[in-house]
Amino acid sequence: MATEVKMTLANLKRGGEAFAVKASITSIDKPIEHMQRDCREYYERYRKYTRQSGVADASEIQVYINSQGGRVDSAIGITTALCMYKKPMRILIDGSCCSAATLLLELPAPVYITPSSRIYLHSPMRMRYKRDKDGVFRMVQTEKYGMRLVTGYMVEAVRIRGKQTKHRIRKKTIREWIRNGTWFTAEEAVAAGLCDGIMSRTDFERGD
Repeated sequence: MATEVKMTLANLKRGGEAFAVKASITSIDKPIEHMQRDCREYYERYRKYTRQSGVADASEIQVYINSQGGRVDSAIGITTALCMYKKPMRILIDGSCCSAATLLLELPAPVYITPSSRIYLHSPMRMRYKRDKDGVFRMVQTEKYGMRLVTGYMVEAVRIRGKQTKHRIRKKTIREWIRNGTWFTAEEAVAAGLCDGIMSRTDFERGD
């Protein structure tokens, strides 16, 4: 079993024909052989899902994150699929935003966090699944290139988030956060520039 970042969609009526789309970001455990092969396959999967769910006709996308993370390819696929829609978007971290789920912080939208929620940045896993010539998945050590690549994704996501909150977060600082495995409370996340503000779920749903 392995873990991937998952998105489920639901339509929220707003009176008349107008509606917002609720995108819930969570984590799910599943057999590695049932996962998509790479970020492109995840993107294609979620592009089809968003199209079938009517996201193109929505007035707004509301993203709710409560995820321990998972496979990086799955988070990249979700982020890329959501970026295809030039819709007003708001994000609420309601629980945890850890590991690969932090890649969604680069979405072009304000990010709010509930008072008891937290964000966790850490280094990529040193072991990964790889399919051998017999088609069997085995745990192998992640190559140095792969470690650098994933770390680079995370650094860029946090840097973009900092720009959106008018914070200049140095790459060196972000790398230190990742290397040390850093937890952020709601207050710390706002102070660091990872979130725009603290907000209750009730106020977020009201659009305050």
